[in-house]
Amino acid sequence: MGAEYRFYLAKENKFSAPRGVYLAPFISYYHFNNIRTGHDSTNSDNLILNTTVDFFNIGGELGYQFVLKKRLVVDCILFGPALSSYYFDLKMDGNTTGDQNEKLQAILEAMKNKYPLLKDLTSGSGVSSNGISNAWSAGFRYCIMIGYRF
Repeated sequence: MGAEYRFYLAKENKFSAPRGVYLAPFISYYHFNNIRTGHDSTNSDNLILNTTVDFFNIGGELGYQFVLKKRLVVDCILFGPALSSYYFDLKMDGNTTGDQNEKLQAILEAMKNKYPLLKDLTSGSGVSSNGISNAWSAGFRYCIMIGYRF
């Protein structure tokens, strides 16, 4: 989910808005939740891992919007730096042997190994005793969108 407000640069554009170069402040929020079940290798009881990941971004972008044949739109966000908050919440339910916080830290490390960008975003931070990791970092937004106007 996100919002932006575009300012089309009249002096830079040959055509009137919504076509051409624009600048836009933006805010966005992404929420992901995943529930997995499994077994501890030393125990036959079921374990449930609930993972929540939230991304909150505030920034600005430079883009260009093409309008083709009055209805087809191609929108390119070329440059979009942001200040971003990355929040990870790992909760494990069930009977397990050993320290649960160590197991949650091992799961976070496995996620960092699978997704290298996650390692950069959370460098030096781990999960706390309640399974939460929170970090602020620089973010970046870029994309190409294709749409049809009615």
